[in-house]
Amino acid sequence: MRVKNFFTILIAFGLLVNCFGLETDKKDSGLDKNAENLLLADYLNKTNVEYLEINGKWKDNWNTYHYIYAEKNAFSGLHGFWEGLINRVIVEFDNNTKTLYVKGINEPSWADCNGNGTNGQRGVECYSRIVWTKYNNDYYYCEIVYNKGSLEQAKSDPTTADSSNPVSGGCGGFSWTKFVQKLD
Repeated sequence: MRVKNFFTILIAFGLLVNCFGLETDKKDSGLDKNAENLLLADYLNKTNVEYLEINGKWKDNWNTYHYIYAEKNAFSGLHGFWEGLINRVIVEFDNNTKTLYVKGINEPSWADCNGNGTNGQRGVECYSRIVWTKYNNDYYYCEIVYNKGSLEQAKSDPTTADSSNPVSGGCGGFSWTKFVQKLD
């Protein structure tokens, strides 16, 4: 919420400067004035902002709480996070394929993302692929690929999930995790 407020204040200040013709010492952005105005209008109108379908505060069937938020637009690119048992940054998502990729911030001691047999080594990034589905009006997710040393490895891993009946299985030999309650 603070990031949105910051951008709102920043954009409002920019409009104020622009409307009253005030001069600033800003450097040329490399965009012509029309392109800058289109990007600003795009951001303000939220016309080309895509939000992650499963954004929200959730409680799952394991009594774990998740706070998930991601958006992407032409003005600021993609930003997002998934807070839960492990806090992660969302680095890519696709609502059409119901797939997202996350990067671990502080991985647990069992993670061996660099593939050298050393668990819990600090400073090593871990990437995962998470898929979600809506089944009988409920959302489920499956972390089908995890502990990869790069985004490319997480994307190219051939492991798939079966969403035909997430209650009984299809997530790498396990059932999918169900979001049982949306908290916001």
